[in-house]
Amino acid sequence: MKNKIWIIGLSIIFMICIVSVMFLNKSSDDPFPTIPQTAKAGDLIHKKKLTYSYGKNEYDAEYGILIVPENRSKLDSKLIGIPVVKVNAVNESPLAPIFILEGGPGNSNMQLQGPEELLLSHDMVLVGYRGMDGSTNLRSKKLENALRADDLLSEEGLSQIENITKEVIRDYQAQGIDLSGYSPFEVVHDLDAARRALGYDKINLYSVSYGTRLAQYYDKYFSEHIQYAALLGINPPGAFMWEPDVMDSVLEQYETLWKAETSHSKTDKSLIQMMDTAFDDAPDRWLFFNINKDKIRVASFFLLMETETSPYVFDAYQAAANGDYSGFAALTLACDWLLPTASNWGDMLAKGVMDYDKSRNYRKIETDAHTIGSPVSKLLFGGFAQSWPKYPVAEELKHVHPSSTRTLLINGNLDMSTPAVNAENDLIPHLSNATYIKLHHMGHTVTEAQPQAMERLLTSFYRTGIADDSLFMEETFSFHSKFNITTIVKTIVFLLFCIPIMIIIAIYFIMKKIRSKQNFIFDLLAKNLFLL
Repeated sequence: MKNKIWIIGLSIIFMICIVSVMFLNKSSDDPFPTIPQTAKAGDLIHKKKLTYSYGKNEYDAEYGILIVPENRSKLDSKLIGIPVVKVNAVNESPLAPIFILEGGPGNSNMQLQGPEELLLSHDMVLVGYRGMDGSTNLRSKKLENALRADDLLSEEGLSQIENITKEVIRDYQAQGIDLSGYSPFEVVHDLDAARRALGYDKINLYSVSYGTRLAQYYDKYFSEHIQYAALLGINPPGAFMWEPDVMDSVLEQYETLWKAETSHSKTDKSLIQMMDTAFDDAPDRWLFFNINKDKIRVASFFLLMETETSPYVFDAYQAAANGDYSGFAALTLACDWLLPTASNWGDMLAKGVMDYDKSRNYRKIETDAHTIGSPVSKLLFGGFAQSWPKYPVAEELKHVHPSSTRTLLINGNLDMSTPAVNAENDLIPHLSNATYIKLHHMGHTVTEAQPQAMERLLTSFYRTGIADDSLFMEETFSFHSKFNITTIVKTIVFLLFCIPIMIIIAIYFIMKKIRSKQNFIFDLLAKNLFLL
């Protein structure tokens, strides 16, 4: 009897584990607090003190919910809540605070950025992005599922995405969401509302990627409140559209590095030629994994944003050119697994659609005529944005405006997400008080490669307005990663086959031994195994 109770107990625990695994992805976040009927625009409510962990240390911080109109152009607009966190400086007499502007769109703005050393002399402030953080979240499972379709960039696939987006818009409307209020214009006004609520006059901006676009807009409307602005990975107006020729220009810089490597200097094909011909004889499958040309291009685009991940792309194309398509299968899988949840696509569309040009046929963007082309622009503007509402965009937000604000601009020369040429041609000529630093052999995230140099650069800039870049050394780039993508995928396939077989064999012999002693135990465990 004791034996049976012990086994039943283990079985219950076993089933609890299974159920727990099923719900691992279920969010445990607390719901956003309800906005009181007495709240007014500009109020900072539900204020409380907390401890904020950053780096290896903990800092005193303050939290509150900023009340703002959903749409400032409508007098009867409902109110929404935006979270605000102020992490207090260590020094009792801090310099001007630093407001963080994270990348995206589709990312949260509630995580600190930049060197921890900045907290010695500056409060650092996080103001949530409407549509992502706060009382309204534009995340949509339907949009995510649309990105899992086998056919993404064909006419039929883009039309299907357009139709799904229409359903999503009806869902938003049924929830009472005014999509016209979720624009970069409203975001920068949220930022200034937080500045006023916290009692600051002058502030500094630390912006990354899409956040640099917000910094430019904030400078347009509230330049008198900016002391210094740092822009890392620069996105001028119009740059949510990744032009195929600009993408090719980044690959040409990789081409120069490819030719310089001894192992490639004697090859007949250039890097770009090798990538262009890699699809020529590509099959539809490698083993039991799909190979999808459109998804390979999409995954390649995202991985080419960073110099840490770009070698995986080149490895996959080089292997394919030599008849090994395991890397292409891995890129297809990466697109299926990572793309749908890589962003809040509703928020991405609400902000990114401002660069939509109605005179342009985005479905005619050529991908085959270019090595990578512009697959994500074709997907966003040729698919999702076709049915997304095109609300009027203020003319001043469509173009770069002249600025005399003291500005530091930083870009990697191998950045595929925000190519340096965009800032050099479209933005920098209009800035009269700017310092531009191009970091060679670096991609989109330039803050992590040389942290001490970045710390010196930013602390000196926010302290004096002069950026000390003396610690930077030129990075080296290698096409050879520690583990190439073909080795990784083949190892995974080996484990997928071998581990289940080993488990089944082990279970078989254990059950055989147990069954000879007690049929009850065998039957119970067999049923649990079947459920698993």
